[in-house]
Amino acid sequence: MTSLRARILAASLPALLSAGGCNFIFNPANSDDVIRCKNTTECEKEDVFFDKLNTERLDATCAAPGGSATFGTSKTNQVCSLVDKASVSCATEMLPAGDFADAVAAADTNKAVYTSCPADQRGKLGCEPTNSGTCDANLEKSEFGICDDGKGFPLYAASAELLYQDIKDQHCRSYFCDDSFVCNSKTSKCVRCDPDADASQGGCGELALAGGPSTVYQSQDALTKACPDVSTFEGTKFGPVVVDPNL
Repeated sequence: MTSLRARILAASLPALLSAGGCNFIFNPANSDDVIRCKNTTECEKEDVFFDKLNTERLDATCAAPGGSATFGTSKTNQVCSLVDKASVSCATEMLPAGDFADAVAAADTNKAVYTSCPADQRGKLGCEPTNSGTCDANLEKSEFGICDDGKGFPLYAASAELLYQDIKDQHCRSYFCDDSFVCNSKTSKCVRCDPDADASQGGCGELALAGGPSTVYQSQDALTKACPDVSTFEGTKFGPVVVDPNL
């Protein structure tokens, strides 16, 4: 199974280089290729940042770029950069009317699916391995210890504590038009996923429900095709919520 870190790097590197990503310094046609600043407001007023900031998926920041032969770390040597927007909420309380609220309501109705697999399903896709630690043919344990086919992000097990996690993750994916974004449920903020983080706290993975990845997730191809010019909290989109077969 290809390592998660390699998959994340391969998927995110083009986006980081072309769309601003984390800590990417924008390079205008200046003699030293940077825009110097004293505060973030100065960066936000720069014409060269306008198009990217106007998408509402990136923030400007003014900071020292780190010590190098060219720059020091002094506050008098700060430059403008673009970083992932840090203020996008993925909290599920007091939601305005829209698809996010509808998906949460549907998941609440079907919350019984947010449980671990029954004992007779151990070893199958999206379930824990058998008592002997094995998975069915063509499956291997994911980074989170769940039987996985190695396609896409690694699967992690459902639990009552992870109710809505798939919906919150998809909200972040849809807002940023990027499947490497997830919801850190500890902070209720959208973040670019970290392979070393726990599943619900910014980790790179997908919640397994009813024998596979939750159907609420959309692929990168679907996210790209549906990506609006400007993202809004109320405008995020979702796949169908997994239905409790016993209802």
